[in-house]
Amino acid sequence: ESAYGVYHWSPDGLAILYLHQPRGIVAHDLTTGRDKVVVDRKANAFTGFSGFAVSPDGASLAFGGVTGQGPNLARAIFVQAAGGPPRELFRVKAPESAFVQMWTPKGHDILFTRFKQGQDPASDPHQLWKISAAGGDGTSAGGDLGEDRRQLRRDGDCHRRPLETSQGDSQAGGQRDTV
Repeated sequence: ESAYGVYHWSPDGLAILYLHQPRGIVAHDLTTGRDKVVVDRKANAFTGFSGFAVSPDGASLAFGGVTGQGPNLARAIFVQAAGGPPRELFRVKAPESAFVQMWTPKGHDILFTRFKQGQDPASDPHQLWKISAAGGDGTSAGGDLGEDRRQLRRDGDCHRRPLETSQGDSQAGGQRDTV
């Protein structure tokens, strides 16, 4: 994390992408020292962002875009191919929210966390969801990220792992699930 917030390396290692709230998502070219706005906040009428991630092949960007204000506030998950316009994949209206977390390793799906209406923000964790980068319906990935007994698998699903005792052994006879 930087003074601007979370940043990501481009897969080729030649640029750093970061969120600059007044401008949008920016790529800083390390060879030229110049910035290029990749997702323009004002041109796309975003009032903010809720996470972003570069695809494993570097060809696309997934990000959460916030639109509207007050009772018209909405959060959506977008994907943008290099040089193309953002394409909306999933939308929720306030008070629900959705935050981009990461791509699955093969780059087919985007993982995001969702906080649904009726959940208590003081005690209920965000739910883990995934959506195909090609579009379609978002689906629950089978868990939430709020319990330390959950672990992500490489395919993006979430599964329980045994509780550990103070000696480091699990309550399930010392066996641990693996990722």
